[in-house]
Amino acid sequence: MRPKGMFIATLAILAGSLSSCGGFQRQATPPSYPVIRVHIAPKAGLSALPVTIAQKLGFFAHEHIRVQWRPANESVVDIGPAGSSWPIAGYLSTRPDLILVSPTPDPAFRLHSLDHLPLAASPETAPDRNLAEKILAKHHAHLSHWSVMPTHVIEQLWSHHRLPWALVNLVQAQRLKTIDPSTVVLAWLGASTGPIPNWGIAVKQSNMPIVRFLSALNLALWYLHTTTPTTLAQELSNNRPNPPLAHLVGTAQRYQYWPLTTVPDAPTYNRRKTMWDTSWPPFSQGVDGKAAHQALSETGK
Repeated sequence: MRPKGMFIATLAILAGSLSSCGGFQRQATPPSYPVIRVHIAPKAGLSALPVTIAQKLGFFAHEHIRVQWRPANESVVDIGPAGSSWPIAGYLSTRPDLILVSPTPDPAFRLHSLDHLPLAASPETAPDRNLAEKILAKHHAHLSHWSVMPTHVIEQLWSHHRLPWALVNLVQAQRLKTIDPSTVVLAWLGASTGPIPNWGIAVKQSNMPIVRFLSALNLALWYLHTTTPTTLAQELSNNRPNPPLAHLVGTAQRYQYWPLTTVPDAPTYNRRKTMWDTSWPPFSQGVDGKAAHQALSETGK
C-alpha cells in the first residue's frame, strides 16, 4: 500500500475505534469484580479517547471493575454530549471537536464570511450542531442551511476541489489533509468557546463502582496529559509506531480537548450556561460531583 493510502486507512481504523470503545478489550478481568453498565452515545470521536485508554491499558481492571457496554435503557452510566443527560457527574471532554477546513488557504477568512451561505458538515459533527450554530451566530454568521453529507461524499468532492469548505472533526480534517495536502484549517470552533462541558458523564445511581469508574478515567486523563503522543499512539497500537495517531493526539492536546480530571467544576459549567446554553439549570441542580470528587481524593490510595 502506498504511504498516502496507508495514512488514510490508519485514520479510518482510528475513527472507527474511537466511535466504539467496546472494540478494545485486551485483557479479561476477574469475574468477581463488580460490573458497571455504560452507554456511550454515537459519534463520540476524540471525546471517547480517555475511555479507550482506560479500557486498552487496563485501568478499569486496575480499579477492580468490569465495564459492560449497554444501550441507554440498560445502563447505569451515560456518556454523551453535555446536557443530554442530567445530572452531570463528570466531564470527559472540554472542547468541541469542530474543525472548519478548506482545500485552499484564505488568510482573509472570518466566520462571518459564512453568513447566508450553506455549510457542508459531516455526520460526525451532528452531536454538536446546536453549539456550532450558536458559535457561528456569535460571529454574525447565520447559515442558509446545514447540509449534512456522508463522509465518503465529502472526501470525493474534496479530492476534486468541489467544496469551498466543510465542517468536520479532527480525525476527518487529517484525512482530508492527506487526500489533498493543500487543505488548511480555516477555523477551530473550540477557540471560541473556552473550556466548556462538551461530552459529559451522567450517573443514574451512585455507588462504589461509579467512583472506581471515574478513578479509572482520571488515570486515563493523567496518562493522556503526561505521556508523549508518540508513546501513547504506540501503546494504543499494540506497541507499534503509529505516526498518524501520534499527530492526531498531539494536535488534540494542543487544542485542549480533554480536562485534567473528570471533576465537574463550576466555572467550566457556568461558561457553557452563560455563553451558549442559557436554559441549562444552575450548577447546583445540573451537577452532582460527589462521586468525581471522591474518585479524585482516592487517587493513588
